Amino acid sequence: MIVPPPPAPAQTVLREAPGQQPETVRIRGQARTRLIRSVPVGWRLSLMVALNAVVIVIFGALIWGAGQVVQRQWDELHRVREFDRLFVRIDSEVGRLQSLIHRYFNAPTPEVLAEIARRRGELLARLEGMRLPGDEFADELYRLTLTSRRFLAGFDALKTVNDRIRQTYDQSILGSARDMAGLYSILDNAARGIDGLLWPSLSQSRQLFSEALLAVDAFYLGNDRTAAAVAEHNLNTIVNTVPVMQDLAADDLQRAALTALEDRGRTLLQGLRRLSRDFEESQNVILVQEIDGGQAAMAALIDHLIGQNRAREAAVQSRFDVVVAEIATSIAAVGTGFLLISVLVSLIIGHSIRRPLSGLMEEMAAIAGGDYERRIAGIDIRDEIGAMARSLTIFKDNAIAKRRIEHEREAQERRWRTILEASPVGISIVSRLGFQRIYSNPEFDRLIGVTDHGEAAGQTISTTFADPADAERLQELASREGRISGLEVARRRADGTLWWSLLELREIEIDGRDCFIVWHYDVTARRRQQEETRAAKERAENALDELKVTQRSLVQAEKMASLGGLVAGIAHEINTPVGTTLTAASLLADETAAITRLFGDGTIRRSDFEKFLGRAGDITQRIMINCERAAELIQSFKQVAVDQTSDERRSFNLAAYIREILLSLGPRLKKTRLEVAVDCPDDLTLNAYPGLFAQVLTNFVINSLVHGYDPDQPGKLTISVSRPVPDQILLVYRDDGKGIAPEHLSRVFDPFFTTNRSGGGTGLGLNIVYNIVRQKLKGDLSVASELGQGAVFTLRFPPEA
Repeated sequence: MIVPPPPAPAQTVLREAPGQQPETVRIRGQARTRLIRSVPVGWRLSLMVALNAVVIVIFGALIWGAGQVVQRQWDELHRVREFDRLFVRIDSEVGRLQSLIHRYFNAPTPEVLAEIARRRGELLARLEGMRLPGDEFADELYRLTLTSRRFLAGFDALKTVNDRIRQTYDQSILGSARDMAGLYSILDNAARGIDGLLWPSLSQSRQLFSEALLAVDAFYLGNDRTAAAVAEHNLNTIVNTVPVMQDLAADDLQRAALTALEDRGRTLLQGLRRLSRDFEESQNVILVQEIDGGQAAMAALIDHLIGQNRAREAAVQSRFDVVVAEIATSIAAVGTGFLLISVLVSLIIGHSIRRPLSGLMEEMAAIAGGDYERRIAGIDIRDEIGAMARSLTIFKDNAIAKRRIEHEREAQERRWRTILEASPVGISIVSRLGFQRIYSNPEFDRLIGVTDHGEAAGQTISTTFADPADAERLQELASREGRISGLEVARRRADGTLWWSLLELREIEIDGRDCFIVWHYDVTARRRQQEETRAAKERAENALDELKVTQRSLVQAEKMASLGGLVAGIAHEINTPVGTTLTAASLLADETAAITRLFGDGTIRRSDFEKFLGRAGDITQRIMINCERAAELIQSFKQVAVDQTSDERRSFNLAAYIREILLSLGPRLKKTRLEVAVDCPDDLTLNAYPGLFAQVLTNFVINSLVHGYDPDQPGKLTISVSRPVPDQILLVYRDDGKGIAPEHLSRVFDPFFTTNRSGGGTGLGLNIVYNIVRQKLKGDLSVASELGQGAVFTLRFPPEA
């Protein structure tokens, strides 16, 4: 197809030179079109994609270069902001260091001293390693370093003064205080046994000494000036009253002790005054001037540096904004230019494809409408559209051939009709609308019992169905799906007899009319066999239901037998404490009658009554112990028995419930030489079916007693409970008995499987356990065993079963 030239140039040529100019323009347009179409469509599309790719690459390179510029500006801005945060961090660290120094001054401890040393080292390392963004900060950084060193040197001076304070306290205060305490003890012992006048004065002096020591400690620990004044006043009073007490002394020992007491009191008073001076010096001179002053100077310098750094940050931010704006403008301009070029090339290539395709579509529509004389343009152009035009030519030739074939098909239909008439399968054709029969072969007439071939024609399909619902279902399926396979329905012959038919249905078209062709197969004999098979299956299912009822009865009998054994064992166990209690009560009644006779005769003695009280106390204690034992057994039996006879859910402590179960199994376990070990967390609580859990654990133990050990064989049963994950409980039951043979291991949970049938085994114990775990406890149960190594049952179930 020839593509006409663009309209605007053609109109311009017509205005300038009417006559031969339009033909010239048309020829030139055809030449340009053929030149463009000489390039394959795939190459043209590839050229368009390549052009777009080049545009994308160039645009990406521009964006990458702009990103590098923006990144450099951003890095500089980020570095300036990082220094701002560094200055704030240094200021914060200096403040924390000042607080630690004050804390060390008030309460010097090795931990505080170590923390101060660590923070001081970190601060000096950070200051020495700082690299500021500009040379204009060099002087301020140098001043900041000097000020920080002076600030930290003040702590060394403060530490020296504190060491001197501690030395003064240890030597002059504590040493003298210990000596004075010893002297007071000597004087107290000497004056206590002598009747004299020294004792009141000595007691008052010792009271003053105790108060002075408390005041000195308060001053040393808390720098309490009032406490220092109290201590000094008391010590002066002690020293001044010593001469008076020497006059009241009874001997030379007391006078010598008082002289030593006066000397130690003066030493203690001098130490207190030196301690006060050292505190004054460290607090006013070093702490205030060096520490607090140094911190204030550093804070001022840091504020100055922060201000300068933020001014630099504003300048960098301004440059960053300008660079971003310039880059955005450049990218927008370049991108717009390349985009226009790409759009223009795409329009030219698209026009070279769209116009010939539109012409080709018109020619295809004409041929489809039966215009086989329509000429197809562009078959001589060697591109893909030209290939499509040549293919359309072939299609036109095929359409002409198809018309010839239709005549042949009509003859073929006549041959197929002959084949249908001779088919051994019943075949009928019904209309889609109304499902009326328009054709049937002789075999179909025979199947429905029709002797006159014309009698079957025109009838609806439902006339041969025994159940009209089957006919309706067939029509619905055929209308919805268009085909049916393997549908079996009951049919009725003309004489009223029933037969079974297998239907196959497919859509066909006959003379422009939508129809269905239906194949009818006689499956009456096979259906009769199926009915017999189904009756046999029903009989087998009824037998299976009866077997399940029998199994449930056996399971219930197993549970009641287990409960009966529990009752017998508990009754035997309770008999001992109850019998002991009855004997003790009888003895107490005899003792009471004896003491009553003595009391009635008036011959009772104190010793008789005391003997009665002792015997009565012992007997009463024995009665209480046995009654508590019986009550404990009854309570355990009551809870376990109620749980085993009911399937109610409740919350219970697993460790305590395991102990109750083992207590109820005590009579059985006492007859053996088996040891039971339980490892279960005390705080593990379940919300489940305790009766079912008791039945599981009881069956484990009974199974070990019956199958795992010989009589009088020693062994150990282990119950381990853990919670590996929050939503799972892991219970491992283990015995060290005979074990399970490998050929029996896969069948231990099967119903009625037992290796001890002669010993009364039913084969239901572990099957009951397996069903309880899987169905009620919503868990999983597995077993592992080796001959001679015992058996291990692993139970996993959720805590909320």
